[in-house]
Order: sequence, then C-alpha cells, then structure tokens
Amino acid sequence: MFNLAIESKLRACDVVALKVEDVAPNGYAADRATVRQRKTGQPVRFELTEQTRQAVDVVVVGGGPAGLTAALQAGRLGARTTLVNRGAVGGMAAEDGPVPVRVLAQAARLHREAPINPGQFDNYVGRYQVDANFTITVSRDRGHLYIQGTGQPRAELFFEGDDKFFLRVVDAEVTFQTAENGRTHGLELRQGDKRVLATAVN
Repeated sequence: MFNLAIESKLRACDVVALKVEDVAPNGYAADRATVRQRKTGQPVRFELTEQTRQAVDVVVVGGGPAGLTAALQAGRLGARTTLVNRGAVGGMAAEDGPVPVRVLAQAARLHREAPINPGQFDNYVGRYQVDANFTITVSRDRGHLYIQGTGQPRAELFFEGDDKFFLRVVDAEVTFQTAENGRTHGLELRQGDKRVLATAVN
C-alpha cells in the first residue's frame, strides 16, 4: 500500500478508496491502473513497478471463515499474503451467526519467523522419545532445521524466538526445553488441541 501510494501520487482519500480489482482485475497485479479522483472526478492512470507488483503473492478478498482459512494456509506455505476485508475479521458470520471458533483462534496464533544463526540449530538436533513406539527426530540440513516423527514425512521448522519454532505445512509449534547450560533435554509439540511431550535420548 505504501509503495502504491508513492508510485501513483494519489491523494490519501483516493488511495484508501482503491479496490483490489482496480490494480489486480484478474487476480494478478497489472502494469498500469486507472482510478477516478474523488476531488476532480477525472480518471488518472498510473504505473505499478515490478517491486510493487511482487510485494504480495496472494490477495484474499473477504475475511470470513473461508477467506481467513485460505489466507492462513497460503501464509503457512510461504506466500506473501494480504487479506482484504471490509469489516471485522471473521465476516458476517462472526457477528450474526455461528462461526468455527478454531478458525478465529488460528488468526490469533499467526507466527512470525525471527532471525537465527543456523549454527544454533545444532543445539536442537537429536532424537526425542514420546513413547516406545514413537520417536521425533530433529535434524539439520545446511541452513535449515527439520522435524520428523516415526512414519511421517520430514517438515521444516521455522524459528520464532526463545527456543520456539513453528511449522508451515500444518498449524503446529515446537518448543524445546533447555537447561541452564544450553543443552536440550526435551521438547513440546502442540498441534491444535493436542500436546505431546518428548524426552531427548542419546
């Protein structure tokens, strides 16, 4: 939005009045767009640079249960996502009817990746025992950290802060339990309402 305001040289009242279809009529950002100025009533044509067009990968229109879920999933998959909504997040159903509480709860748990030195990943690498039949393996592959449960595919972990990581392929988070000497002795995996504890094994 800031890039668009600078490039278009529009008045603030015209910028905030822009609709998604004004700049992305077919779901993709256009090279040029036209908007009718509120003060003069005259159409104004402006160009959108490549930087502005690439600022987001996905624009989801509508913050109802479907739109909110779509935006969350796109974000987990790594897309730069913008959710456009006219009213309160949750749509009309959030105010006038039943809406799945879990969907709104997910919106409150949006994760943000934080910077970390990949060398610190070595502190978390190892095997963690849940029970006799299930083990969680945490491994490092170059500059990335991965988690894998018994019989499950490997998934990348993203650092959030304070020994806490999150996954993008599913709505889950992992918190490593560390001692004062920095050694990791266990982890906690949370996914939805489920909570799993695992102990580090040699």
